[in-house]
Amino acid sequence: MAAAKAIAEAIEDAAYSQTRDDLLYSSRLGLELINERDDFKENVARLDVRLDKLQEGYNRLENSNNRLRNSTDQLQQVRTLASACDGYLLIRQRFLETTLRDKLGGDYASKRIHDGNVAAHHGDVLTDATLYERGLRNDKGTFRAIYGISYSDALELERAGDTASITILNKHATLLANDPEIPEKIEAAFRAFVLLLENNSGESPANALSPLGQAYLKFWDVCQTHNL
Repeated sequence: MAAAKAIAEAIEDAAYSQTRDDLLYSSRLGLELINERDDFKENVARLDVRLDKLQEGYNRLENSNNRLRNSTDQLQQVRTLASACDGYLLIRQRFLETTLRDKLGGDYASKRIHDGNVAAHHGDVLTDATLYERGLRNDKGTFRAIYGISYSDALELERAGDTASITILNKHATLLANDPEIPEKIEAAFRAFVLLLENNSGESPANALSPLGQAYLKFWDVCQTHNL
């Protein structure tokens, strides 16, 4: 009985077709599976095409990002060089004016001499860090004593666009250059800021609510108290 039932179900499910003199038999379920398989293959082929297009788009985006990173690095280098050139030009102006004043007895511009003096005694952490990066100076301890951090960390600040921290480092160097005896409270505030800066995990001092931001504001408050 079971065998007869199975045969009956197979006959009922069967599909027939004629090829010349031959009668062909196939199972409807088998045909459905074959059709589903063919549909699956077509879907896979379409997905492969889409995947290739997505990969091409990703590659183009990655290339664009690389070009943008290169452009950003070049822009930072230009800014550093521009800053260095501006300062150097002021110093050269001072040289010419003082020579004109002291040796040639001509009319000189006292403001140019003043600006040159300021440039020569003004901190410039990024330009100075470049001297170490290029191997023009090796006394790394001197850089840290003046700016409080390593030259490599200073260059990281430039890459991060952390102008707030750079400004403080330059201020401390300027104070030190003009008067080695920096007021104790200013030096303490600077050291507190630098300690947080070195342990900083991408936090910006522009965030006044953060410990680094509080130390940033404290430094400037103390400088203002001393009229510096």
